[in-house]
Amino acid sequence: MERRKQGKGLTGAIKSYFGFIPVSGAAYGTGSTYMAAFSISAAKEFVLKQTPYIFNGGDALTAVQTSIERGYQAAGPWAVLGGIAGFLIAYKCEKSLKDLLAVFSGSKK
Repeated sequence: MERRKQGKGLTGAIKSYFGFIPVSGAAYGTGSTYMAAFSISAAKEFVLKQTPYIFNGGDALTAVQTSIERGYQAAGPWAVLGGIAGFLIAYKCEKSLKDLLAVFSGSKK
């Protein structure tokens, strides 16, 4: 009997973590972090490494393509971290908001 209670508690905890709001926060965190990291990395690559290549007679399209490829490579790990952070922040915000509403409604003292 005791194991069933522990199992239900664990299942409830897992379900509360993977609700709509935390998953939406993870998706937003992944997307926004990926785009920010990609943009910054591609711009840095183009300005610092590819611009001198173009001025020395290199092909501009190759320089842009190389900058974009390096931006994609750098953005992947940042997107994973952004997704995890977005997930945790959204979960904590949802939990805090539910507690705050419970206090204001008078159901929790």
